[in-house]
Parts: sequence; structure tokens; C-alpha cells
Amino acid sequence: MPVPRLTAIVLHVTHVASSAAFYRDCLGAVSLFDYGDTDTFLALRLGDVEIHLHAAQAATEQLASTWPVGAANGVGVALHIHASDLTRLSSLIQRAGGQVLQEASPQPWGTIEMVVADPDGFCLLLWEGQHSPNIQTW
Repeated sequence: MPVPRLTAIVLHVTHVASSAAFYRDCLGAVSLFDYGDTDTFLALRLGDVEIHLHAAQAATEQLASTWPVGAANGVGVALHIHASDLTRLSSLIQRAGGQVLQEASPQPWGTIEMVVADPDGFCLLLWEGQHSPNIQTW
């Protein structure tokens, strides 16, 4: 029996275009496809992972019913992304409408980590280290 695999991370965002620009310009994501309406949906590739940006206002009733009433944008999701040159990324993120929540700082386990929020409040932990580990073996 084949092992199930994660195919994409879906983020429901306020503005697909500005979120796409954030992930492309700051983190190097590449546009993959849309369904002819980039105001409603756009798929990106970031490394080996697809990120699907869906307009929150276009969410189905069934999906919207799973969100806590009054929840802020970005609740319940945190992405960990291996990156480099966090100092440069910090200024790119702020110019793209994101927010630095925790400046880059060394961690006891040997990485340097920075916590940021994208324009919709989704939390990203950006980290760099001596070498890039093979995440699939964790």
C-alpha cells in the first residue's frame, strides 16, 4: 500500500496577489499554476513543497465553518523554512508587508532563527545553519 504524502499547504489569505508577491520576492517561491483567476487562487512551489493561496472570501461554507469564530488571520499554521541571509530577508519581508516578530538570533541547537508573519499573519520560522539537513530524514 502506498504511503500517503502531503501534497500542498493551503493558506486562506486576504489578497492572493500580495501574498504571492511576498512568497516570491522574499523567499524565492515559484508560481506553478492558477485556474484562470489569480485573484482567487494561485499555486506556488517553495523548495519541495507546494503552497496554495486561496482567497479567504472565496472559501466554501464547509471550510469556513472549521475556523474558530473571531479567529485572527494565520491562526493554527506555522511554517518552518530553511533560508539563508536572514538579515537581508528581514528588510525584504518588511517591504513586502510582512512583520518581523523575532529578530534573527542564535539558538542553542546551532541554528540562527527569525520569526516573521506574512501579510495575513501566518507565522514563518526562518532558519539557517552550518549546513542544510535532509529534512525528509527527520
